[in-house]
Amino acid sequence: LTLNFPSYTGLKKKFLKFSDGNVRALPGTEVNISAKTNVPIIGADLVFSNKDSLIMTKEKETNLKASLLIKEKGYYQFRVKDQNGNKHLIQKKYSVELVKDHSPNIVLFLANPRPVYFSTDKVKFFYEGKDDFGINSVELIVLINGKVKKIPVKSFKKRQKEAKDSYTWPLSQIALNPGDEVQYYLEIKDNDNIYGPNAGQSETYSFSIFDSKKEIENLIAMQEKM
Repeated sequence: LTLNFPSYTGLKKKFLKFSDGNVRALPGTEVNISAKTNVPIIGADLVFSNKDSLIMTKEKETNLKASLLIKEKGYYQFRVKDQNGNKHLIQKKYSVELVKDHSPNIVLFLANPRPVYFSTDKVKFFYEGKDDFGINSVELIVLINGKVKKIPVKSFKKRQKEAKDSYTWPLSQIALNPGDEVQYYLEIKDNDNIYGPNAGQSETYSFSIFDSKKEIENLIAMQEKM
């Protein structure tokens, strides 16, 4: 077997000279399969999970080759055509198992956390993110009174497994009103272009926007109690 991994992983192809025929690979991996029969044959097919079949290339009378693109778990078998033209499905099954591309993770560190901000303030934070194959992007997800806004923080063109940086968020770049309740967190996505991207998120933080009218009302209420 020869495993050609998806390009987004950056992994080099892997040649398994002494293989038992079973496959464990990421989705999107192309597996080159070489086989040899003990008797001359006319041709052969590779049958996947008893539903899809691929014609195998014959080299000499007993050598066979085929390429299988891994999309789902299952098994494969060989179906050979003998010299009389009869087809025979070899009963032995070779398993195909999927290896999971894990979701990235990210941690957010606040530089100046406060429960209340003015709408003209800036919120500065630091973050650290990791992924097993490569990070695609980091976004700031903001919920204002339940409504979601997404702010791009950083995108990665080159394959990068770790990210460590800071970001200053000017609150003036979004419409905020006095008394608004704001929640926010960072979302990180990997570069899986087969079944992804996979995503992870940081812990959620919150604050409110200073409301002078409410503060005056609270002050009056306190004075009345006194």
